[in-house]
Amino acid sequence: VPQTLRDKKDAVLKRICSQIPRGLILFDRGFARRKVFEMLLGFGHHLLCRAKSNAVFYRIPKPPKHPKPGRPRKYGDRLNIQRLRYQGMSIGNKDYQITSHLVRTKMCPVDVRLVVIRRRPKRWKPYRYFLVFTTDLTLEIPQIVEYYQHRWQIETAFRDLKQEFGFSG
Repeated sequence: VPQTLRDKKDAVLKRICSQIPRGLILFDRGFARRKVFEMLLGFGHHLLCRAKSNAVFYRIPKPPKHPKPGRPRKYGDRLNIQRLRYQGMSIGNKDYQITSHLVRTKMCPVDVRLVVIRRRPKRWKPYRYFLVFTTDLTLEIPQIVEYYQHRWQIETAFRDLKQEFGFSG
């Protein structure tokens, strides 16, 4: 039976997931695929991932006052990150404007905690938004931000090494 490249990648991912101890796995947004998340969650892992720029998040729907026939709604209203309320928060030595919400997304089969960091590079420029989400609902906002900062430091170290030794990519 011929296997496609995707089948081989999924087999490798399944093998890796089964071998590593249960815990929190940090992902780059390039790995934000429902199939990957379902596999991880199936092995008892939690994930922390940066959201893609086109990611859509939904509020959790309120139960209807008068039940209607049919399946209840899975998704509530679409979340508009520009209209959320942000609060100032110091994490480490930096000040952030942050908001956090329990939401749903079609990327992940379970509810996730979305953390949105808003910053304005210059006063006259528009806000920029950085979105991360996790399936571990016990994590506090500072922990989520710090974990992703550590992941980002590794990313920049790899970039610097590639430039130093002349590797492309």
